[in-house]
Amino acid sequence: MIRFKHVSKRYGDQEVLSDLNMTIQKGEFLVLVGPSGCGKTTTLKLMNRLIPLTGGSIEIDERNIETLEVESLRWNMGYVLQQIALFPHMTIEENIALVPQMKKWSNEQIKTRVQELMALVGLPYEEYHQRYPDALSGGQQQRIGVARALAADPDILLMDEPFSALDPLSREKLQDELLDIQANIQKTIVFVTHDMNEALKLADRICLLNDGAIEQMGTPQQFYETPKNDFVKQFMQRKKVTVKQLMKPGISMEAPTIPSSTDVEELLHLLTNTSLVHVIENGQKIGTIEREHAFRQLGHYLDGRGDVS
Repeated sequence: MIRFKHVSKRYGDQEVLSDLNMTIQKGEFLVLVGPSGCGKTTTLKLMNRLIPLTGGSIEIDERNIETLEVESLRWNMGYVLQQIALFPHMTIEENIALVPQMKKWSNEQIKTRVQELMALVGLPYEEYHQRYPDALSGGQQQRIGVARALAADPDILLMDEPFSALDPLSREKLQDELLDIQANIQKTIVFVTHDMNEALKLADRICLLNDGAIEQMGTPQQFYETPKNDFVKQFMQRKKVTVKQLMKPGISMEAPTIPSSTDVEELLHLLTNTSLVHVIENGQKIGTIEREHAFRQLGHYLDGRGDVS
């Protein structure tokens, strides 16, 4: 169990987190979500003491993290970043094996663990273990980042927007794979994202932050059914708009494809480079989005003239 008690963080006169109180249960998948600058990443960095607290305390299994050796604390927390930071001069096997080697595991233990983890993330050992990071796709590199974070079998996994730099198809696939992995490993996961759709898909519980404070904390169902205030309602509404709501039925010429669950921010990024995209669901093309139609419909939505349809 992880417990935040009246946690605050300041940089000079700027208060980044204010009186943060929350409990994360063992084996829970908690997603921290909110707009840029709300304190999501700061919260993660406080947990593994990358930055110091200004006030309050954080406890893991009823032990104040300030009383723990930093090395021991961090070895018990896997950390996955958006910038994967694999060592380019090391093979995939060497990247995954790094922390077990530092913990002086035997060679046999290390090899067995690397094989287990590569199977877990869907990259067969015999095919990939001698490759270097630059020979992998972005999605494959992120899988190795997850495997490396799990290598020493930590109790806690911290994930800071790990999929945000990936294309929509890779992102959705990795979200699905992460849920499958969690079903097997049952770690305590604290996951940061700005994307409410991602939070709703992944989380056991969601913590929505705004200006360094908790606006609402609860299950995805609670966010849908009982949003606490106007900020929560607006954040839910803004983030729930997907490409499926902007889609026209039918398929025309060849075009890039995106999942039906993709949010508008990703769609807009793609439409800066193409005038047409196809929408897929369960592996099948189900419709088309045209740039002009999408922008017109979004204009209606953003002006408050009704839902996107």
